[in-house]
Formats: sequence, structure tokens, C-alpha cells
Amino acid sequence: MKITLELDDKTFAQVLLGRVKGTLGLNHDKGVITFNAWNIGRKRHSADVTLRETVSGWLKQSTKKRKVFVSVNRSMGRARADSEILRQILILLGFRNYTKTIDEILDEI
Repeated sequence: MKITLELDDKTFAQVLLGRVKGTLGLNHDKGVITFNAWNIGRKRHSADVTLRETVSGWLKQSTKKRKVFVSVNRSMGRARADSEILRQILILLGFRNYTKTIDEILDEI
């Protein structure tokens, strides 16, 4: 009885080193045993791309998400810290001129 085993080059190299795990299956059409290697390796993902940075935070983009990070001092108080976080987020997202300064308001009057 003759048994043939189909392996690709990468799997064959790993078999020679004794580092491969997988399953054997019989292909009834060809009469050949095929080896299906398990992909145990760690999934690699691309690094996040930094879109913008401020003094106290950053905006990064991954393949699926946009990530915003803003840091403020605790000594600022809750209301001031919340407004500072909102201001930094709006700057990071590109809404740089979302409010007018006092001088601009006085110039309109």
C-alpha cells in the first residue's frame, strides 16, 4: 500500500524541525492524505497611526477605530477639567475654531 502526503514547503520545513501541529485528512478524490497545519502563531496587527497631538493628549487611528487620549490635572476641579477635556477633544478632532474668543466677540459689537 502506497501512502502519499501533500505538504507545502513552509510546513515541510517545520515538520523537519518538529515544530508543527495539525491534522491529517484523506482526500477521497485524489486518494492522498493532506496535512492541515494549525496556525498557532500570534496575530500581528499594524501599529496605530498618530493623526494629531496636543500638549495633553493625542488622536490615533487603527484599522478599525479612532482613539482619543486626553490627560488633565486633578487639581483643576471637576468642572474645569471636564471643559478642558472637551476643548482638547474638539481640537484633536479638528474643530479648532468651535468658539470665539472674547476679542472676536467685542469686535463684532
